[in-house]
Amino acid sequence: MKKVIINEGVIRIGVNAFRNLKLLETIELPDNLIIIENGAFINCSSLRAVVIPKGAVYIGDTAFYGSGLTEVTISKTDEPLTIGSGAFSNCENLVTVNFEEGVSIKFFQTGQFSDCLKLSLKSQAAIEKIRSES
Repeated sequence: MKKVIINEGVIRIGVNAFRNLKLLETIELPDNLIIIENGAFINCSSLRAVVIPKGAVYIGDTAFYGSGLTEVTISKTDEPLTIGSGAFSNCENLVTVNFEEGVSIKFFQTGQFSDCLKLSLKSQAAIEKIRSES
């Protein structure tokens, strides 16, 4: 499976739902998605980009841990978005995290972007700015 399109009306992606799908390259999430559970996309090594939709309120622990992400876009959500511990950690190819203007994020515990060694300085600064405001 290389591409997954989650239909409108789906509000939750379950724990480990797409875990270890090494060939998954593309995921399209509906605007009304509310929750991405723990480990939902863990070790999806071919996944390159994800847009967190405006309906999201929670990204679980290790949701994208060890994935092949190079870019993450976090939309301005309807409510504050909580990002769990290690949600994007160990994404060795992650370079850019884009935050839409006015985004409100709560960081649950720590390490959301740990071991993302290629993360740009601009993205690191944006993460730290948002972290200090939450």
